[in-house]
Amino acid sequence: MVLLLRGHALLDKVVGADAPKLTNAIAKHVSGVSSLSTPPSPPGREESKEQLEERIRQIMKKSKVVLFMKGSPDDPRCGFSRKAVGLLREQKVTFTHFDILEDEAVRQGKFSYSSSFFLSVMVSDHATTTMNAGLKKINDWPTYPQFIVDSHFVGGLDIVTEMVANGEFQDAFGSTA
Repeated sequence: MVLLLRGHALLDKVVGADAPKLTNAIAKHVSGVSSLSTPPSPPGREESKEQLEERIRQIMKKSKVVLFMKGSPDDPRCGFSRKAVGLLREQKVTFTHFDILEDEAVRQGKFSYSSSFFLSVMVSDHATTTMNAGLKKINDWPTYPQFIVDSHFVGGLDIVTEMVANGEFQDAFGSTA
């Protein structure tokens, strides 16, 4: 049996030695990878705190508005991310996203020696080294989703929802439609 995992989520299971079925399952799930995903550091090579912070800052510069969220806009993996996407779409904001569930180093400041996409017969413990880095540390904000505009952290869902209510949203996000 082969399990296809992304992070801790089971994507698919292929029973038996069925190469075509395994190939199709992998192709199906690889095509859904976020457009802003960056590959984690290669296994066996630890990313320094400075390298991680620079990689995060490069992601934050990818477009005018970047939403760091759980999942993707078409498949949010939590209610807060779903609301964030709905808010941006309702305000007609063009944005890109980064799925923080795909990259533990960006999400928590932890480097995992395993990739975000596993093929394994058994799920085993993967060693992690905690670093004082990651998006939560850089932006000094403990939760997701996080809204980035012009490479700068604006806030979480509660802050941005309040900005819409009090008329500050347009000033901060500008015309991105």
